[in-house]
Amino acid sequence: MTVTENSTIHTGNGQRSTTKARLVVVGNGMAGARAVEEILARNGADLFDITVFGAEPYGNYNRILLSNVLAGSDTADEIYLNPVGWYADNGLDLRAGVRVVRIDAYAHLIWADDGTRMRYDKLILATGSRSFFPPAPSRRRTAQTRSPADRRAVAWWAGESGCRAGAADGA
Repeated sequence: MTVTENSTIHTGNGQRSTTKARLVVVGNGMAGARAVEEILARNGADLFDITVFGAEPYGNYNRILLSNVLAGSDTADEIYLNPVGWYADNGLDLRAGVRVVRIDAYAHLIWADDGTRMRYDKLILATGSRSFFPPAPSRRRTAQTRSPADRRAVAWWAGESGCRAGAADGA
């Protein structure tokens, strides 16, 4: 059995059956999740089997609101846009905590750090970015909060060190 580019399966006995195309989304942040929401709103679930890879081990959340969670004005649960159950409810294959480490665009294959090798018909890359902190001795008490785990670490450190005040910058 072979799978051709248009996702028509040739069974070897002359029969053909059409299947949905495989859409792989690399990145489960705000951009990747929003793209999937739009695809679903346009009946994309009828066209695609959708797999979402996200390096973080949870559903999609509003990263901008992490400062509010650190300040105590929001809880961690309040900033989730799409909790893990939303993916299953919408027929999505979420690979939370799994990072894509290689892409072969010619062969339409991705490899992930958990050993997954997956063929795709369409690929969306929405991996975001990481900030760069240049080395500086005065930065020893500086941290970035890019995830709920970072937020928990900063809150723990602040409690352990007796810190009574802090500042947040950026979006």
